[in-house]
Amino acid sequence: MSVDTVLRPLTYADLELVLSWRNSFEVRSCMFSNVEITLEEHLEWFEQSSNNPNTHLMVIERDRRASGCVNITQVSDGKISDWSFHTAPGSEKGTGYLLCKLAMNYAFGILGMRKLNAQVLGFNEKSIAIHEKLGFRQEGLLRDNFYRDGKYIDVLLFGMTESDWRARHEHL
Repeated sequence: MSVDTVLRPLTYADLELVLSWRNSFEVRSCMFSNVEITLEEHLEWFEQSSNNPNTHLMVIERDRRASGCVNITQVSDGKISDWSFHTAPGSEKGTGYLLCKLAMNYAFGILGMRKLNAQVLGFNEKSIAIHEKLGFRQEGLLRDNFYRDGKYIDVLLFGMTESDWRARHEHL
């Protein structure tokens, strides 16, 4: 049985569901800000992001069911973007990889980005593995760069250029 999969813009109708994902321990424990946020804070973030032409908030749907989201934000005039993503808690295995693959196609193929960058907390093994599987290069390591719960945490810097994506995307 094939799975109908699409990447589409995040809408108001998605906000409560995405907030529930973001506030789940599974997701927020891997984010730089691991505190629970309110619906009002989430709405404010969505309004600000939606009014920024350099920010693209997208949702992956598998068989018409939202399963994850990605934020692609252009940070320079040179078409360089930062991205972050998360999947719904308990989502089907492979959803994160598929979300990222579709988001890369969107960033490079539709938006014409030159480069995608990511910062990943050193203990987030799933995100590190996805970035490596997609062909991102680890471009840096910020040792003991983030402090949480009485511990210093490394931050890994990943990057994917448009030319690297073009060389690989046939194989993804």
